[in-house]
Amino acid sequence: MEQVTDEERLREQERQLALMDRILGLEAEVAELSVARSLSPGQQLAAEQELARLRSSAELRLGHALTAPARIARRAVARRPR
Repeated sequence: MEQVTDEERLREQERQLALMDRILGLEAEVAELSVARSLSPGQQLAAEQELARLRSSAELRLGHALTAPARIARRAVARRPR
């Protein structure tokens, strides 16, 4: 029974990390668009506003909080002597 709980927890952490990866990918895409010279000043402003909205969104904060245990565990494993 303990192993099922660990597997479920790992699956949930993987799902959370996938969501964070998606958010980071979208942020990178917005950043690329804002750098492109083909954007009009209005389009660039809209992209920057959307990026600011994404960064301050409840979803991003929730995703960050939910993935904290996985990030902490990953750092602990990386620091463990081999």
